Amino acid sequence: MIQMPFFKLTPINTADPNWLPSSHKDICVARTGSEELARNMAQLAFTMPTMHVQGTQVRVMVWRNPDKVTSQTITDGDYEADGPSRIPFPKNVPLEEYGAVLKAAGKT
Repeated sequence: MIQMPFFKLTPINTADPNWLPSSHKDICVARTGSEELARNMAQLAFTMPTMHVQGTQVRVMVWRNPDKVTSQTITDGDYEADGPSRIPFPKNVPLEEYGAVLKAAGKT
């Protein structure tokens, strides 16, 4: 198995209307090859479809945005570094389809 780092993603201000389409608005931990991939995994896992009302501001993708979510590498060993890309917290989200895309792109 490939060892990968864990990234702890922490929302900054969930009262921001841009958080409305997110099903999860708290800390997320992702095991993957980079911070960018961790952010993409969280965005994929937690975004709910919403309608855009004409004349209103288009919402930003909060999990991918460093102004909306901080990121830090976790090195304390609470999580197993071996295995595929996944989100072990807040729930065990294996994201098999996303992992297959990453593997095909040589990013895992």
